[in-house]
Amino acid sequence: MKKYIVLMGIITISFYSCSEDTLELNSPNDVTVDNLLTTTTGFEQLLNGAYDAYQKIPTNEYLLTEIRSDNATVGAQFGSLVTYDNFNIIDNDVEVFNYWSNNYKVVYQTNLVLDNQEVFLALPGADRTVLGEAYFLRALAHFNLVRIFRDVPYIDQVITVDNFENFPQLNEAETYAKINADFETAISLLEGAEISNSRANQGTAIIFLAKSILSQPNPDYVRVQSLLLPLIEDSNKFGFRLTDSYDDIFARGDNGDENNEEIIFKVVYTQSSGNPVTSDSETGDQVQSEGERWSFDMTENGQSNGANLATANLETLMTSSLQPVRFSTTIVESTFLENRTFNNKWIPDNGEGSGNDWIVLRYADVLLLYCEAVIGDTQSTSNENAIIAYNKVRARAGLDVLNPGTDSLSRDALLAERRMEFVFENQRFYDLVRFGVAIDVLQAHSNEVGLFFSPSDIYLNTPQREVDNSNGFYN
Repeated sequence: MKKYIVLMGIITISFYSCSEDTLELNSPNDVTVDNLLTTTTGFEQLLNGAYDAYQKIPTNEYLLTEIRSDNATVGAQFGSLVTYDNFNIIDNDVEVFNYWSNNYKVVYQTNLVLDNQEVFLALPGADRTVLGEAYFLRALAHFNLVRIFRDVPYIDQVITVDNFENFPQLNEAETYAKINADFETAISLLEGAEISNSRANQGTAIIFLAKSILSQPNPDYVRVQSLLLPLIEDSNKFGFRLTDSYDDIFARGDNGDENNEEIIFKVVYTQSSGNPVTSDSETGDQVQSEGERWSFDMTENGQSNGANLATANLETLMTSSLQPVRFSTTIVESTFLENRTFNNKWIPDNGEGSGNDWIVLRYADVLLLYCEAVIGDTQSTSNENAIIAYNKVRARAGLDVLNPGTDSLSRDALLAERRMEFVFENQRFYDLVRFGVAIDVLQAHSNEVGLFFSPSDIYLNTPQREVDNSNGFYN
């Protein structure tokens, strides 16, 4: 069984980069996992560790999603970032491994809480919402993983040498069933939880459940409609609504409000002068800082003269005439790279130690996901509720709207609208897969600009280090 020890160090490592054994220092008063499991405050600290662990995920995510879509490219024609743009990702790629391991760090932290929930509930003052947040984060991390790798192990206990083989890779449908069950449990436990866009609440769990169902094989479109329609009919239920201004969503600087009502769930960062996570960091080197480098790397001063540059195809669609509202918020012209435009949604406040928050989910997505569920596996809908929801997003963007009762909304139009609304927000790649057009769209994009896409590139392989360290248990 020694062959599994290294792998378990990858999958089950906590955010603090140490196991329970290494936490045990000389003083009897030193903090250990066992000590934390004796008080409600200790459980809350373990949960906070899961949120902290999630801060590392956007560092890798944009490379594996937006850069692999037809929205974004990188500034240089060579270097490590080009491999994501060109669909030439190798099995031992460090960013792929980091994305895998960072999500499983979140899982590990939540399992420390959930494996001991009976102990927690017996403590004075125990709040069930702590467990609800843990279920939510565990589901969310696996949701990230299944959409990138497809066949992944669902880890719902703290792994040990003795139980490791109880967690084989599952097929996509099996994984989604477990994800949805965790989101359902979170919904129940989070009833009455405080509304915050930086922590899970009941509304957040409901929406992610709906998105998970839409993403799985054979979606239950009626179920998704029933989950989302109440949040559209009564936006006051959880306080989520569209901002009046598109630019206000991505508030930057001292006068910006990153707690605006459109943001449903985000990863929080504050400005930091410390050493940021960089995209060439090994997992063990990724020292947590409150400011992160990902938004800096998207500018022309970042790696390879920037990541998340607009593709030529996107530039033909994202223009001031076609997108009068979204254009200036979405892309900005380079000051020294001729004919290049950069992502303008995440301009850093403080150089490499930027304090930009990363938006994981916002209310515009709720409206358009509802439209998607109404269309279902057909090609269009004239459903009035769907048309009204779609029009809200269009109207804010300064675009023509449909006439309820006479016009219909097509599946193609909805996908095009999602592209313009969520450019550079790591939605496009998942949208293409969910709509069933990823192979056609990405193959056309690859042919147009001379990339190396093939249908096998939709899902990434299990990181080679996981395969090697498991002696082939994972493949």
